[in-house]
Amino acid sequence: MESRLLIPQITTEKKQWSCKVCVIEKLNTRKSKSKPGTLYKPITLQDEAGNKVQGMTYQNDIELLDERLKLYSTYIVSNALVSHANQFFNVPDERYRFVWSINRKTLIQAVDNDDQLDLQPSSDMDTKPFGQLYDYKSKRQAINIIGVMISKLPREFIVTNRTGQQKANDFVIVDEELKPIIFTMWGNFTVCQGVEIDKELQSGDYPVVLGRRITVTPYQGISLSTRTDSGVEVNPFGKRADALKECQKESGLNQRSHS
Repeated sequence: MESRLLIPQITTEKKQWSCKVCVIEKLNTRKSKSKPGTLYKPITLQDEAGNKVQGMTYQNDIELLDERLKLYSTYIVSNALVSHANQFFNVPDERYRFVWSINRKTLIQAVDNDDQLDLQPSSDMDTKPFGQLYDYKSKRQAINIIGVMISKLPREFIVTNRTGQQKANDFVIVDEELKPIIFTMWGNFTVCQGVEIDKELQSGDYPVVLGRRITVTPYQGISLSTRTDSGVEVNPFGKRADALKECQKESGLNQRSHS
């Protein structure tokens, strides 16, 4: 019988193992630059001690495993393929530079509700207040932000000298102090989270949005922009998200949906 281990104990030398993990982030499907034609989807997993690992799903397994591995749910994962992360690969924890490749043959067992890992809600992570964003204008440093989307601007494409025409959507996001800032989503974010946000706005709702690894750019003073490794979550759970929802009620932002 395989032994139950924590993430740091699992290396390429371990052949029989299992680990109890929670799905804490699911990124959009991407196209591989090193292997043209290959699709992959990163899934971040966390164990009961707070250790993190980047799980990867590929090609035809992406849709199946995306449905099977629910965000914030806990599973026992056994004997996934473990490989070293190369020096340019961004891992969620630099102390563990391995990647788990998960496919339809990987043993994945859901756990009972009473056995779920109780982890910090995503929206309660370290996020930067909008009043501090000017400090990051020239640093090109990825930050985490959370706010309420209040509108979508009409621009659908951006033409640049370097990349040509790209699909891009601009949204206006505010924090508790109702400071508005433009949040630009690029590429896949426009057809995934962007569509979801737009539907909520069209229905009269104002969704709370959590952005991980977001860049502050010098556009119209300052604005926010997704990167290729960003994560965007619509209506996350947690105390911070609840506080933002309460704030929008008190400010009257939600009056449109009830008028």
